[in-house]
Amino acid sequence: MEVSFKPTSVRSGEPVDVLIEGVPEEFIGRAGEIVVVGIDSVETHWVGSIGGEVDADGRIGGRFEPALADQTVLEIASLRLSATDSDLERAWDLSGAKTARCLVADELEEMTASDLAARALTLSQAQVARFEGPLGDAAAEGALEHRVLCVVERLKSTRELRLPAASLIPLTVGNPGSGEPPLLDALLEHLGWAARTDAKWWTDQSASGRPWTALVIGPVYATNHDEAAKLAWVMRDRLTDVLALTRGSSPRPLATVVEQRQQPSGVKWRIYQEDENYRGNLVGGFIAGEDQRELLAADAAMAADPLLALCVRLFRDAQGERDVDAAYFRYWSLLEALSGGRFPGAHAPVTLMDGSTWPGQHNTTGYAGPRVYALIAGHLTGINEASAVAPAASLYEAVRAWYGRRNATGHYGALRPNDSAQQGKGWYRWAMKTWATGGLGAAGQPWLWTLQQTASLVLRRELSNVGRTLI
Repeated sequence: MEVSFKPTSVRSGEPVDVLIEGVPEEFIGRAGEIVVVGIDSVETHWVGSIGGEVDADGRIGGRFEPALADQTVLEIASLRLSATDSDLERAWDLSGAKTARCLVADELEEMTASDLAARALTLSQAQVARFEGPLGDAAAEGALEHRVLCVVERLKSTRELRLPAASLIPLTVGNPGSGEPPLLDALLEHLGWAARTDAKWWTDQSASGRPWTALVIGPVYATNHDEAAKLAWVMRDRLTDVLALTRGSSPRPLATVVEQRQQPSGVKWRIYQEDENYRGNLVGGFIAGEDQRELLAADAAMAADPLLALCVRLFRDAQGERDVDAAYFRYWSLLEALSGGRFPGAHAPVTLMDGSTWPGQHNTTGYAGPRVYALIAGHLTGINEASAVAPAASLYEAVRAWYGRRNATGHYGALRPNDSAQQGKGWYRWAMKTWATGGLGAAGQPWLWTLQQTASLVLRRELSNVGRTLI
């Protein structure tokens, strides 16, 4: 069969005629589809399908108008003919060196077949160069080569996607939760219930509801397994954030495997189990939050006060946040939202806990910083201010620092030390008080830990104030 585009160079959106000649005589009159793919500097992808019918001369073709943002070489990839009562569907792979090509670009060019083949090769090579690694600095002192596998659950992908030094690979497996039915049955038996679990139904439901996707990253240059994993996690978290938006599901990390590739004794690896772990109180009882009266009051308060219920849900989301800057933003946002509801339309001057007035011109509850301060201060009665907000020396310092960190995230996505754009802002010096390079938690992020504990205190006291009148 002979394949052709006419013309062989067009601008985006202009018409192109596609023609296939020499279809065997026995397929005359059969409906068919011509598949056209495009090669650009990012990927080789489907561009269009042209439908038609094989005519009496063994020809099939049509016209379409490819609208493409980047310079692209079109290729005729295949011809598929529909099935009939007496014959099956037929398909021909028409890709390869002799396939027809057409250039879609901003400007028209005179292109021979060899020119088009060369341009297609150049674009294919650009794809390879775009996605080559490495991740990390291969020239850094002590750097070793690693490769990393990140397994993500609750993400279903259907095609391989790439990033520089990484590939997102669809998997056909999911988490079957096969160990869960026996545990559930044991619980039911303990409670004296007659219900029992259908293990096959459970594992089928679980596997389809918890699909896996793999992210393979490499080469990764770092001094050890932990550093390699941290580099991979930054890429993985960006990717899963985007896929939560585009795929309509919230992926969660499940496991990371890091293999070191340059050890004289062979490959050495480390596996990180990343399923969300319990991070709450390990002790029980009243002192650890297992309070019957508090629970009853909190439930009643959330049912009666939608704003308070929203803020409690926001706290839950913030507590699970892995990114430090996003966590500051989340905790501050719930306090700002709650303070707005507690001081509606008010512009009263805010008095600090030492009796002075909030410094500066913007010192009323009409502004977020002073208003959040007033909300928190109202719940610190009977609590030592300095110990409640350490490492800050006062609630005023804490609020200014938290609000500065919130502004860095809200306006720039994150606090960036030595960023000239941020350094010119009045909140920058306050935000920098919160800067720490450790992990989440009291040891790694003491200012964030105090913000979390303060938000918890405010919400629990708000729930108590509202709920105790309802039970």
